[in-house]
Amino acid sequence: MVSKRGKLGLFVMLRHPPQATGLTFYVFSLYFPLREKSPLTKGKQVRKGQEIAFSGMFADGFQHLHFGTKKSTNGLFKGSTFMNPSSFLSAAGTRATWPCR
Repeated sequence: MVSKRGKLGLFVMLRHPPQATGLTFYVFSLYFPLREKSPLTKGKQVRKGQEIAFSGMFADGFQHLHFGTKKSTNGLFKGSTFMNPSSFLSAAGTRATWPCR
C-alpha cells in the first residue's frame, strides 16, 4: 500500500517480507504525515537510503516524520500488532530491499 490518507494525514506504508528481513514474520513500516503523495507505486522495490516521500507539518508548523512498525504472521495489515521499530531496523540491516504494498 502506498500513499493513503488516514486520520493522521497522508502516509506511506511498506510491507517487508520475512526473506527481506530475516525475521519470522512480515513487517509493515509506516511513515506519516507526508507533505504530498509519494512517487512510489505498488510493487516497486525500495532500497535502504532511497527517498520515498517528503515529511509534512502539523498545524503548529513543525516539520517532522513519524515512523512506526507493525508485525503480521500472515502478511496482512489487518490484525497486525505494533512492534518496537529497533527490532525491525537491526534485523533488516543491509538486506533492506522491499516491494511497496
